[in-house]
Amino acid sequence: MQSYAVVGILLDDIDPVVNVMKLEKAPKETYADIGGLETQIQEIKESVELPLTHPELYQDMGIKSPKGGEGPKLVRELFRVAEECAPSIIFIDEIDAVGTKRYDSNCGGEREIQRTMLELLNQLDGFDSAGDVKVIMATNRIETLDPALIRPGRIDRKIEFPLPDENTRRRIFSIHTSRMNLGEDVNIEDYVTAKDDLSGSDVKAICTEAGLLALRERRTRIIKQDFDKAKQSILFKKKEGLPENLYM
Repeated sequence: MQSYAVVGILLDDIDPVVNVMKLEKAPKETYADIGGLETQIQEIKESVELPLTHPELYQDMGIKSPKGGEGPKLVRELFRVAEECAPSIIFIDEIDAVGTKRYDSNCGGEREIQRTMLELLNQLDGFDSAGDVKVIMATNRIETLDPALIRPGRIDRKIEFPLPDENTRRRIFSIHTSRMNLGEDVNIEDYVTAKDDLSGSDVKAICTEAGLLALRERRTRIIKQDFDKAKQSILFKKKEGLPENLYM
């Protein structure tokens, strides 16, 4: 005799692809883990966090809070699920994949992308900025986005995340090396003050790569040579072209 067990019930009214987009557990990272960007963090708090936690502040002031896939159907499902799970935040990374400037095309793939973008515009037009759902979009190529997508009324706040300055780089290095066993020959200031266009993710990648290099040689302490090789590797990978600043 065979026995069976029910391991889960798939809800019929929610697309499985949309369902996996839901964040089950809140991340443990805080603003303190970023290192710098105080102005940008403050703008995000004002645009996203404060309207969800204290909407009465905007009502008392008589102002409205700023508005913050695969195909049109998924876009509709995404917004519907977000409303059902409110308060919630919709985060769309690399929005330039579907939000680029429109042009005539007979390619089926391009037409599908344009239909997806039109559905996104439709959802944003019917979006209640005073509601419990906020939308955040991120892109490295803001100049390629369709003006209809980023016009006021759809995307009311644009926040630029520039490359970190020296003080910010120092704080980011400090965050990612705080638990590392550094050799006496490692002087983080050498990398902080270097004239390299390093992003926050580049700094993290250098620290991670330096640790991996030490592990490969079965060492528990990370030495200057590890950081030098790691930095060279990261810069080499970026040589093909540095991504533009990040916008939200």
